[in-house]
Amino acid sequence: MFDLCARIPARILPERAVRALIVSGALDELHNDRAQLLASVETAMEYGVKYRDQTAASQTELFYEEPVEPEYIPVPPLTQKDKLNFEKQVLGFYASGHPIESDLGVVTPYGRVSILEMKESTNDMVRLAGLVEEVKVIQTKSKKQMAFVQLSDETGEIDVTVFSDSLEKYRLKLTKGELLFIEGVKQEHNGEIKLVLRKCTKITDMKKKQDQLKQPTLYLKVSYLHEKQNKLSEVKKILEAEPGDVPVILYYAQSQKVIRLSELWNVSGSDSILLKLQSVLGKDNVFLKNVP
Repeated sequence: MFDLCARIPARILPERAVRALIVSGALDELHNDRAQLLASVETAMEYGVKYRDQTAASQTELFYEEPVEPEYIPVPPLTQKDKLNFEKQVLGFYASGHPIESDLGVVTPYGRVSILEMKESTNDMVRLAGLVEEVKVIQTKSKKQMAFVQLSDETGEIDVTVFSDSLEKYRLKLTKGELLFIEGVKQEHNGEIKLVLRKCTKITDMKKKQDQLKQPTLYLKVSYLHEKQNKLSEVKKILEAEPGDVPVILYYAQSQKVIRLSELWNVSGSDSILLKLQSVLGKDNVFLKNVP
């Protein structure tokens, strides 16, 4: 980039144009870290001016200072989300990927197909995952609201029709820029394939649920004898002494009642707390495992 700014003066290639080239990915071949390129633009422009001045001086002076190309300013790299957002702003489309691609592992197990696959499929009921590009809400003749949503993924775009009942349920999820997992019915209108929304959920909510399933949980089985001997007061003291991120679930054997304690009771899940609880409730009544 320094050589580029040295060769082309700012009146032809202004700073805003250099920034646009960077965020669009056009200068990736010069340096593959766009964050460092952006951070170094002003330095590069100044170097370009200095280089041209010194080059001009070299034509008339016997001795002159040889310009030294600067180093790129070290800064944290852009996130993939930021890179894609910049590309969309400058180019009007995503050049190096699509925001949904980083979450394909979350949605694929649920039968998700791409928009291109959906258009070629013979199935009427389909599941898509993508980015909400636009949302347009209108009022029908019956004074009810419905919406038209434009959804995009790594293969293309599709229009999604949201009737009043579905809009009432999912209005807060149907926002521009949101990544959604959608179930709907495929329809053809004037030769164009569209989707009528039936259900939808945020990808972020799906990821949270998956994270919870991966997270270990502490299960404590409380017998009638434990209750009678007031062992729960001892359990309470142990839990309070070792706070952490592991949730706790109590199972009352006599009543077969299951209680998930609030996050305020989350514990560390360390070996020490397990040993303490086992000494109170018994080894066979304390389990640390993933939620099934």
